[in-house]
Amino acid sequence: MALFGSKQDTRRLGTPARPAHSVSSDRPRLLGLGWLGLKAADTVAEARFLENVLKLKFVDEVTTADGHVVRYRAGQLELELVAGGATWATRPKPRHGQPDISLIPSLQFNHLNDFVKNLQEHEVPETRVFEQGWGASVLFFDPERNLWQGDEIRVEPDVAQDNLPGIGALWLSVEDFAAQVAFYRDVLGLEEINEGDYHPPITEAVESYNAQHPVINPATTGGETTVKEPTLPTGAVFRAGNIRLALSPGGQRLEDNRGRVWGQDTAFLPGFQTSDLNGFARLLNEAGIQTTGPHPFFYVNPTPRGPQRRPGSALRFCDPEGHPIQVYQ
Repeated sequence: MALFGSKQDTRRLGTPARPAHSVSSDRPRLLGLGWLGLKAADTVAEARFLENVLKLKFVDEVTTADGHVVRYRAGQLELELVAGGATWATRPKPRHGQPDISLIPSLQFNHLNDFVKNLQEHEVPETRVFEQGWGASVLFFDPERNLWQGDEIRVEPDVAQDNLPGIGALWLSVEDFAAQVAFYRDVLGLEEINEGDYHPPITEAVESYNAQHPVINPATTGGETTVKEPTLPTGAVFRAGNIRLALSPGGQRLEDNRGRVWGQDTAFLPGFQTSDLNGFARLLNEAGIQTTGPHPFFYVNPTPRGPQRRPGSALRFCDPEGHPIQVYQ
């Protein structure tokens, strides 16, 4: 069973994107994904990996309420490395869609093969390169045994200067696909821009289902049988500022439907920026979503004299399947 992608050719026409969800102009809204928290047990080893292997640009280092943190620039998104994560190295080999691997950051490259050579030179465990026609992908582990993805998307302009990566998407595997799509679209107000033709990592559940339930069109053209789109959707994509959030079916909730704890059940905490934190807190409360906070948050502005920090605040909550989320202003 392939870790990522179907063994079949995926070059095909996709379904059109849904119309943008209508949102009232006075409704508190999310400006986009601008921050990603990463908790690690060994922050020194993880920092070396981020800088030496992923080539992320160091921004700032400071001690906050969450402990000692180091910030990196990952394209249009800031990655904040935080001490205090659980030890992942002794766990069984994870797989996308399992309870302990619910979110995968996707790094975008102009030339994926160059990055794969870099992974091999640093002896980083990685899968083979999966050709998708419209692009290519590879999965790999960091020192904390977190799963990452590298992407080369050939149907879009170059995304990385000098082939240095930026995080262009977050892949989130979910159990109740329809309900989760509705939550991110209708409650959080994200714009759903695509469903079906921008292929996210295909989970084991989707791949198994589509292999066992092929949909064949009896009509033939030129002696070739036409294969329709699979019945089970491969994912939905939301626009979150300059970053994409993609949902994949095939995930699993934790036992007893409990929420994931950042640093214990998941290493990653995605952060959405808003211009009205209090208003968004009221919106979540009206939807029956419990929040914690406000938590201290800070912005970093690079200057010739060094980084300048501006204080802010954030609140945290979980989506219906217990994936932690942060909203900050």
